[in-house]
Amino acid sequence: MAKRTRIGPHVTTGEPGVYISHPGVDVDNVAVPYLLDSRYKNLDLFTYGVVGMNRMNAVSETVYYATVTIADLGYQPQFYANMVYASNNAGGIPVNSAYWPSSGVTFYVNAGNSQFTPQSSGVWMPNRTTICAQANILQNNVNGNMVLYYVVFKNPEAA
Repeated sequence: MAKRTRIGPHVTTGEPGVYISHPGVDVDNVAVPYLLDSRYKNLDLFTYGVVGMNRMNAVSETVYYATVTIADLGYQPQFYANMVYASNNAGGIPVNSAYWPSSGVTFYVNAGNSQFTPQSSGVWMPNRTTICAQANILQNNVNGNMVLYYVVFKNPEAA
């Protein structure tokens, strides 16, 4: 059975830290990169923010959208974002409900007579400097506000 965790000096450099190996790999085996190596900056924060999303009423749906420009780090950074409905309205959208991007989008809708029906939603980076967000809602009379929260991290190897 492999030892997977070391808290203390590194086996070869003696540098103190926390080291966790991949399943089945002994922590003393330095030929395989660690799953966690506290000597490196992991998810070092680059920037974060919140912006109001624009709203456009189309024929059968309301579209919320936003674009955020960030400085170019020279590579595609890791990011997390969510859209939050920040208003009360008759459509039944719960106030301050989070809408997470990409696959597995979950919409929380008040029980009862809600007319709020999400069609599609997502947050993505089409390039290294732009975060885009959009939510399409099947109801053309939604009149509340949606905001986009985002967090961008530096690449640990480039930090």
